[in-house]
Amino acid sequence: MRLEGFQLIDENFRLHLSAIPEACEGMKVYQLEGLTVVDSGLDCDTFNVIHIYDVSKLNKEILKDVIDHFAAPKKSYCIWINQAQLNEEMKQQFKALHIIPQGGEVGMIMDLQSYTSEESNYENIRQVDTSVKMKDYSTVIANNWIPADQNVITYYEQTASLYLESKVMLFIYYHKGKAVSTLEMYPTDQQTIGLYGFTTLAAYRAMGIGSSLMRFALSRAKKEGYKQAVLQATEDGIGIYKKYGFRPIGMYYEYAPA
Repeated sequence: MRLEGFQLIDENFRLHLSAIPEACEGMKVYQLEGLTVVDSGLDCDTFNVIHIYDVSKLNKEILKDVIDHFAAPKKSYCIWINQAQLNEEMKQQFKALHIIPQGGEVGMIMDLQSYTSEESNYENIRQVDTSVKMKDYSTVIANNWIPADQNVITYYEQTASLYLESKVMLFIYYHKGKAVSTLEMYPTDQQTIGLYGFTTLAAYRAMGIGSSLMRFALSRAKKEGYKQAVLQATEDGIGIYKKYGFRPIGMYYEYAPA
């Protein structure tokens, strides 16, 4: 079941990383054997990603070429791989390429069919359906960093029309008219939905805002017929997600150049 769980999360993660950039002029996506490469054109490891999902198909020389692709212009990037794929040979290959661990997140899955919606007031939650709301969304995401990461603003400016025309659902919680919390719902298919971009501005945490947005998202996903939700959680978020019904599958590890 764990391997199937990783496959479920990896497929959603792969599509989430690549589908919008693949359709965006100036961005590049390479779907290779065992891995997906996204080059946003920005110097930003949030949007320049190598996602390894099947080491049995991975060509060592191709991985080196991909790393060189980012290294030559000195672009920031990161690599994501789950614990089932991170065998000793892969660790040694990373070491030889001067790639080092940066941290990790826990892959989690939830059975939406067993989720019981809670009564709540969702009047402050809006779906992103205009360029103005897209700017609000990107501003909240960018403020995860201090100072705010301008690359995030630029990325969403360049991809705004693609998001607005896609099946991706972006939501914002407004507190007294100010965008303070965000969440993205990305479908793999009609069965599985992935949750990303879930954050609340520091000054508005511990007010129940994030909880309200998460309950809204899970209720919306169940209402629209999705059977399971997937996400990758930081260590601080694991306990919170468990309360909603998510169960941990295993670790996803982030690597980057030394």
